[in-house]
Amino acid sequence: MNHENQSSSEQKLIASLRDAQLKYVRLDPERMAIALRFTFGTDRPDVMVHLRNTAHIAISKDPNDEELPAVVGIATLVPLSVDRISTLTKLAYPFRNTDDPSTVFTYSETPLYHFHLEGDICLDIVCGKYSVGLTVGR
Repeated sequence: MNHENQSSSEQKLIASLRDAQLKYVRLDPERMAIALRFTFGTDRPDVMVHLRNTAHIAISKDPNDEELPAVVGIATLVPLSVDRISTLTKLAYPFRNTDDPSTVFTYSETPLYHFHLEGDICLDIVCGKYSVGLTVGR
């Protein structure tokens, strides 16, 4: 699913993650896609965030904290529009513009989204497609 604008239900789900725990992070090495599962405990369904067509992935955590779930403090998922150069530069995106090697390549014709999470684990992922939804079960 490629989004021009987030639906209000997706915005609410992303905003609700501040009360969640990150249950798992799965990387599809063939497609370089990431699946994130967030749990609120037994009284609510889990939230799944799928990030596809990834351009940048950064995961940071305390090396002594070996297990999930991880407490979430902040979670955002925003389209990259005017601030592409600034965001990609802050994220230390390594690909450079061939016309001006002092700036990052921005893929100006490609829709991009930035998923940011802070808590017991920090994530910064830039992708071209995403989906957000509820799930039940394991």
